[in-house]
Amino acid sequence: MPLIDPTRTVRIDLPTPGEWVEVREQLSKGDEVRAQKAALRGDPVIGPDGIVREVPLDLEAAQYATLELAIVAWSFPDPVTPENIRRLDPESHDYLVERLNQLYRRRSPEETKNSSAASPTLS
Repeated sequence: MPLIDPTRTVRIDLPTPGEWVEVREQLSKGDEVRAQKAALRGDPVIGPDGIVREVPLDLEAAQYATLELAIVAWSFPDPVTPENIRRLDPESHDYLVERLNQLYRRRSPEETKNSSAASPTLS
């Protein structure tokens, strides 16, 4: 049973030269659930037939929950905090989200079989 090692990290260079963010190489299933749970806002809307019609979601909350779980260090003088993560400039934020989507995407069985490493190394 493979366990995620939360101490393994990857450095992602941001668009501005010299700026970088260090992130956890992988998120665990528990981390994924925490981020998904952050997206839930309110109770589901259930129709008269008892079927769930709508689940109110806050995708921004899920995205920031993922960033908070992933980022362990960065080149900025301010500490990594939820408030400071929200202060990232739009270009760096969007670039980081794109790179994390690539890093954390699920691989097909074929990709896993043909890969020489369990996770990509980004720089």
